[in-house]
Amino acid sequence: MTIDITIGIDLSNATIDGEPVTHADIDKVGAGYSASVGTQSRYFSEIMFYDRDAGRRFILSKLDGFVDEVQQEALDLVSKFGPFVLKKERDVITLYTSMASREEGYSRKKLQAAIDSIAARSKAVREGAAKLPSLPRTMSDAQVVAGIRYLTGLDADRAAKANRVGWSNAHSQLGHWACAHLDTYPAEAIAVARQFIDRYLGQLRTGGIV
Repeated sequence: MTIDITIGIDLSNATIDGEPVTHADIDKVGAGYSASVGTQSRYFSEIMFYDRDAGRRFILSKLDGFVDEVQQEALDLVSKFGPFVLKKERDVITLYTSMASREEGYSRKKLQAAIDSIAARSKAVREGAAKLPSLPRTMSDAQVVAGIRYLTGLDADRAAKANRVGWSNAHSQLGHWACAHLDTYPAEAIAVARQFIDRYLGQLRTGGIV
């Protein structure tokens, strides 16, 4: 989605804190919103010319709930990886996908850096799976897959509490990583999970997995 609100808008005499208002200012605040040509555009033109704050509020009201492609990718990674996303990465994603960031300034570069960081760590885990030690097989691959999904499903609090439900804090990151890759990299996901899933045999028996 692209912004298209410059038609018919005269900003030649508009200022913000004494500085001329440019179309780039509007793009920064309203990136991603396509205003319709006509009454809405004329109304927008008037409020931007006479009242910059009113113009900003108008754009933000139209942007409620909208995210661009980079923001959506970041949000998808948080949903997909859960605790594998580090706090510092999550904080950046939370900041730059919030409505507040539209008012304070949206840093696409910082958001992309957080995405790249998550992707790099995920790749390192995936590539390192082949080097993991071979352990005694107490479960079949199918049981490991079912166990990964079962424990991840129980881990609603993402190991925030030591409640013996789902993954523990020690394994929550990799447990969620393994679950996220069962469809794309099943061999690597199983290899990673085998390093610690035996510690959850009690829960897996309760769930009928083993």
